Amino acid sequence: MERVTRIVIKIPVLSMHSTERKSTILIVDDEYQHLAVISSIIENSSNDKYEILTCVDSSSAIEIARNKPIDVLITDWEMPKIDGIGLIKKFREIPEYLHMPIVMCTGKLMSSENLQHALEAGATDFIRKPIDEIELLARLNSMVQFAESVRNEMTKKEQLFVAEKKLLEIKLEASNKEKQFKDHLIISKALQIAKLSQLINDAKKEISDVVSECEYSNTCKVNQLKNNFASELGTNFWKEFEEHLNITHNDFFLKLTKSFPTLTKNEKRLCSLVFLNLSSKEISRITQQTTQTIDIGRYRLRQKLGLRREQNIADFLTETVYSN
Repeated sequence: MERVTRIVIKIPVLSMHSTERKSTILIVDDEYQHLAVISSIIENSSNDKYEILTCVDSSSAIEIARNKPIDVLITDWEMPKIDGIGLIKKFREIPEYLHMPIVMCTGKLMSSENLQHALEAGATDFIRKPIDEIELLARLNSMVQFAESVRNEMTKKEQLFVAEKKLLEIKLEASNKEKQFKDHLIISKALQIAKLSQLINDAKKEISDVVSECEYSNTCKVNQLKNNFASELGTNFWKEFEEHLNITHNDFFLKLTKSFPTLTKNEKRLCSLVFLNLSSKEISRITQQTTQTIDIGRYRLRQKLGLRREQNIADFLTETVYSN
């Protein structure tokens, strides 16, 4: 019975209200009075839940955000150089802040057209000036919860990505081991052919020594039987080898024949042994040919396959078999 191995990868379950770190609130306003009011309201009611950062211009806000993760941005609309809309757009260009909650503060630009413009730029919510403490805290609490939810969701996705990558690596490793095992079996079969070829050659030599002393008519019959015996055994072993390679490597010989119909039987066999990354010396043992003969065969094979000088035969054959 086939044994099945189950692979389990544990992914930690995260709380939607993580308390690992304080939420960081960045407040941007070119008027110090407004900065003081907003930061004071948040500090007095937060019970040290938030880390509050302030600055008076958009350029400083971008610089701060690049050096420290920000969870919620509260920005004034009307500011010199880069206004609130421009600041929001710059934040949305930074991948880490694509989904960060941004609250726009404004006292004048409250028409539906203005609000629509801000929403299209990437604002999440609005606070009216002068600042109402209850409204500010309610909206801030909502934005912080949303920020935590987004942050935790991103963390889960990152962990899932890591888990999927690990699983893929495990599958790839298992696939490589399976391929190595199958290749080992095929090479073992090829070595059996080499051993059989050697035995056949030894037997043929011994038979030749015996028949040299026989009468001419008997010599012809024995030689015929000898050649038939050697041919039959060799053919059967190569047939088994080819069947194994077809099964384990995507119909290797069928794909090879389809792509290069002019290859001879011996050239196809050489292709199969090169495909298994065997050296000329190893192929020589299997085919009972000299290494020089194998090297010449490789050279002619490269020409017949139309390979460039820098192309590797084994890599080319792998691509040919598995791309079809």
